[in-house]
Amino acid sequence: MDLVSVLVVFLSTVLAFGAAIYAYGVANLEEIKDNWVQYRCNPMYMPLADLVGSDIFTNFTNCTLQATHSYAGVVLDPVYKNFTILTDTVNLIMNSMNDMRAAITGASSGFLSIIQSTFAKIQNTMSTSVQLFGHIRTIISRMMATMAVIMNIVNTGIQTGQSIQNGPIGKAAEFFCFHPDTMIKVKGDKAVKISEITPGTKLYDGQTVMSTLKFVGGCPMFLLGSVQVSGNHKVLYDMEWIRVEHHPDAIPVETSEFVYCLNTTSHRILVGEYIFKDYEETSNPEILREFFKQVQTSYGTHDISHAKIETPEKYCYTGILPTTLVKTETGDMVPASTVKIGDRLALGGVVKGTIRHCVYGQASHNMRALAPGTWVLDDDGVVPALYIENYEKHDYVQFVTENCRYSLGDMIILDDHEVDNDDIHNWRDLEVQKEMM
Repeated sequence: MDLVSVLVVFLSTVLAFGAAIYAYGVANLEEIKDNWVQYRCNPMYMPLADLVGSDIFTNFTNCTLQATHSYAGVVLDPVYKNFTILTDTVNLIMNSMNDMRAAITGASSGFLSIIQSTFAKIQNTMSTSVQLFGHIRTIISRMMATMAVIMNIVNTGIQTGQSIQNGPIGKAAEFFCFHPDTMIKVKGDKAVKISEITPGTKLYDGQTVMSTLKFVGGCPMFLLGSVQVSGNHKVLYDMEWIRVEHHPDAIPVETSEFVYCLNTTSHRILVGEYIFKDYEETSNPEILREFFKQVQTSYGTHDISHAKIETPEKYCYTGILPTTLVKTETGDMVPASTVKIGDRLALGGVVKGTIRHCVYGQASHNMRALAPGTWVLDDDGVVPALYIENYEKHDYVQFVTENCRYSLGDMIILDDHEVDNDDIHNWRDLEVQKEMM
């Protein structure tokens, strides 16, 4: 049998089978229409959809989806079950981890609470200790301050006793000088009365006289050998400086109308067999610096940062030119060189002493020639004349007045005494005495 015959037989069979089905369907068409919902997804009846009024494609699609849904549920149900089990397992693990984390968090919180509580107690203890030590330090500081006050009181008492021993307190303006006829040896082995010596004179021992001073008399005088000198003058005795009135050989004598003194380059004056201090007594910058500070601050608030404070030993000798006009109490303007002891100056009162300097340098203040370092008084206090115009040697005149100042008409300057304050001068005298001991 050939292939054609086989195909013919096969197709004939299929056609016959199809015809039989179609005939069966047509024969039972009414049955199928009435129960189409039951038969519509039956493969044998699906081709008859048009005959019962239903679209074949739509019917096929619906039946396919229905079959897929039915079979998918059966096929995927184990997968869903497995995923459910897996999800439950993961949830169980996560819940366990959350429980572990909560336990760890609780433990750490408790541990941190314990640590915080411990450190808080330590901090409170330390704070209390710090406050306690602060109170102890305050008590110790107060005790030290009390001891310092006691020491200062004792020291002040000692210094007061020394001051009383060395001379009366409250006589800062007391002049310590020599009788006018006191003989001083000068260069060339000559002897000259102290009242006749002028600034610039060379003394026998090689010193130069910087200043000559003349004061009103009245201070207690003593005779030491052949020398008449004030009792408060310092003299070298047994390698110590003592007041003349304490010298075992001093004999009281009558006072004189005027007394004289000198300032020398070494602050010593050789008279006969004795060595005396000069009027200034010291060039110690520490003593002079503090003294000038106290003088300036006692008058006002001017700045003390200037050359007179930094190098005070260069500005000790103050005054005005001899030709400078000075105002008297009557309003007259007279040359400084003509002013005498007993005259009365405007703002200064009675002149108690006249001084002549011979020093290097000339300062200018408000177009007025002054000795370098001379104190000028204004509304805010005193300032030194420090603008140096030249460094040549000049003669200057200075005074000692009742009020420690005098007027030049348009300017007020301080005299040689500088300040009417016994405390300041007593302090300086005590420091000088310490230096000389």
